[in-house]
Amino acid sequence: MRPLTDLVDAIRKLGANYPDAIYEESDGTCSYSQGNVVDGPDQQIGCIVGQAAASIGVPYEVLVDGGEEGSDVFIDRLINEGLIKPDSYDNGKAHWINSVQGSQDGGTEWGEAIRQADTWSGVE
Repeated sequence: MRPLTDLVDAIRKLGANYPDAIYEESDGTCSYSQGNVVDGPDQQIGCIVGQAAASIGVPYEVLVDGGEEGSDVFIDRLINEGLIKPDSYDNGKAHWINSVQGSQDGGTEWGEAIRQADTWSGVE
């Protein structure tokens, strides 16, 4: 079980390593486990949140089960699955993750999506 901060840190790491990456939907929908990332990591499985979750040990099956749900519901799923510590939940961090995901789902480069989330949420 990991703290929610680990997911935030993993998202930041992907954004720092691939600031120009752009997520492209698969079959017209966004997904934690599908899609293409232009200028992103070679081993890609989906959006920035899905890839970050996988990097901290979230099983692929959980990413698939997450489907197209918003990151707030996805975070709840990770807590309920025993993958994120419930006492580490923080509204600010959850809002930040949701902001990054929303921007990247809209075609914003990962580095810029993180910069925007930092500005809007105040999470560092």
